[in-house]
Amino acid sequence: MSAQVKLEDLIVDAYATFGRQQILCSATPLMQYDKQKQKHTDERLGTKYTVACPSLGMRSITVKVLGPQEVFTDGTSLVIVEFEELKHYFAYNKERPYSLATATHIRKVEPSG
Repeated sequence: MSAQVKLEDLIVDAYATFGRQQILCSATPLMQYDKQKQKHTDERLGTKYTVACPSLGMRSITVKVLGPQEVFTDGTSLVIVEFEELKHYFAYNKERPYSLATATHIRKVEPSG
């Protein structure tokens, strides 16, 4: 008999859920975590981008992108972004399930018109 599908095995069509373009809210460093010491190290792996999704009534999600930070926000101007190979999936802890997202790249979208 095969094993049951677990919540973390599910992958959702992220573009259908979040749309192609989002509004950048913040960008924070994604640091390596040392499980033995139970703390973050000084090694930067990438960036966690928190974005608001117009297609979901401006609800937000955080997307992890490995590598150097490529898009910045000063907090005063509107920055529209798109992610390449955006993937959304679920995980769970003891209390409840939660959503996670990753992408291979982020780029700023220049307003048209």
